[in-house]
Amino acid sequence: MSAEAARLRDQRALVSASFEAAGFELCETDVLQPADPFLELSGEDIRRRTYVFTDAYGRELCLRPDLTIPTALHYLQSLADGAVEERRFYYNGLAFRCQRPGLQRPNEFLQHGLEIFGGEDVVALDVEVFRETWAACQAAGVAQVDVRLGDLSLFSDFISEIDIAPRWKERLSRSFWRPKEFSRLLHHLADEETETTGLLRMLSQLPRAEAEDALADLLDLKGSEPQGGRSVSEITERLQAKALDAMAPPIPQDVVELIDQYLAIAGPAEDVVERIRGLFETARLKVPASVDALAARIKAIKALGIDVRRIRFATEFGRNLEYYTGFVFELTAPELGTDSQIAGGGRYDRLLRALGASIDIPAVGAMIRADRLAAVTDGKGRAQ
Repeated sequence: MSAEAARLRDQRALVSASFEAAGFELCETDVLQPADPFLELSGEDIRRRTYVFTDAYGRELCLRPDLTIPTALHYLQSLADGAVEERRFYYNGLAFRCQRPGLQRPNEFLQHGLEIFGGEDVVALDVEVFRETWAACQAAGVAQVDVRLGDLSLFSDFISEIDIAPRWKERLSRSFWRPKEFSRLLHHLADEETETTGLLRMLSQLPRAEAEDALADLLDLKGSEPQGGRSVSEITERLQAKALDAMAPPIPQDVVELIDQYLAIAGPAEDVVERIRGLFETARLKVPASVDALAARIKAIKALGIDVRRIRFATEFGRNLEYYTGFVFELTAPELGTDSQIAGGGRYDRLLRALGASIDIPAVGAMIRADRLAAVTDGKGRAQ
């Protein structure tokens, strides 16, 4: 066994002992997974780097790019008669992500992680996952980290209070976790020059089945076939959505400026809560309970002994996974350069319904990159 392999083995034992001492049970899942959940729910960054293939029976499979979704599926399969119960799992396993040629990043890497499903005390469980992630990193030998915090539920509460078209609220919320795309969309929705053609207006006013028939008839008259592999149903859906977009009132410029002000809030975690509260009050918006919940999380994280100067919060921070819905965090080690993130996680209360549950099931979790954790420790760890 190489020295590096031995080091990762010892680190895995330390991290596992830390998770088990906190009451988490080991969950082991298959490396081969159905591809659809990852392609539909993980977000563009993961989708484009997932190894996908079709087996001899036509099933689309993938090498798991992350272990949260397999662990969530394991939890759903473990429920007796569908009754929701609180469960805590941890895992250690390989994940696989295709890297751009020339980029010095591994295509496969070991993930440590933990997930809590079914718990109702949102703030307490968010803090617990953060605390146990940090404790595991300490057990492996980390002395200090930089902490980056965000909260997607804050933005959901903020956007719900603003007087704009409901479809704009939905579209902005869906793209929030991608800052560049969000900014482009926000300013596009403020454009007053968008027009709708007679065809689009007509399709938007018909029920879906009638709109599909009308579009199919039009394509037949023109002797055209659907383009790009899309069906008539898919084209109709897109055209109807485009028409509804064009007919909705644009976002007023003062609202665009207010949203930009919200997204500009960033800095030491101790300072941002009052800045966020002040923005709500200045804009005469109801201050939501999520602001007090954020203050409670920050207070609990400070109590862990992390240097408060290294704990920062940014309103626009949402991580790069599409399924997050609330509190998110990353632990970073600046000495690692562009690959500084050693751990990250957050709350994802709608993922399990998307995976087949009949209701939303509260969930929060985090992962640790074993290779990066090893790179910032001395390999000795801390005795349990």
